Amino acid sequence: MTGLGSPESMGEAEIRRKLLISAAEDYEPLFHALWEFGIPQNPVPGAPSEEAVKAALWQLIEDDLVELFHGQNSNGDFIPVTPTRRRDVFDDPRTWQVTEDPASDFRYSTTAAGDEHVRRLP
Repeated sequence: MTGLGSPESMGEAEIRRKLLISAAEDYEPLFHALWEFGIPQNPVPGAPSEEAVKAALWQLIEDDLVELFHGQNSNGDFIPVTPTRRRDVFDDPRTWQVTEDPASDFRYSTTAAGDEHVRRLP
């Protein structure tokens, strides 16, 4: 299925808003992007499809508002996924598995531009 889950589903602007706010919480595990909408266990009323959430998050990454991270360095800083690997990492189902190990899981967070965008949200 492409697009939103049903005619009553929230629109792309609302999906993007929720994802940006989630990303602004800093270094959220990637699967939390789906959990923002209760996917897959308990979708909230009007929840978009998993594909719509992933498409919106990918667009935020392409718009340089959100960045992907994988693991931590010896200083405990999260390591950005290089631009050349982003698409492959994002598309890999293992990236979306439910794990909460900062040393090895995949995370997302706002960029400086994303932080500014969040500050301007209504």
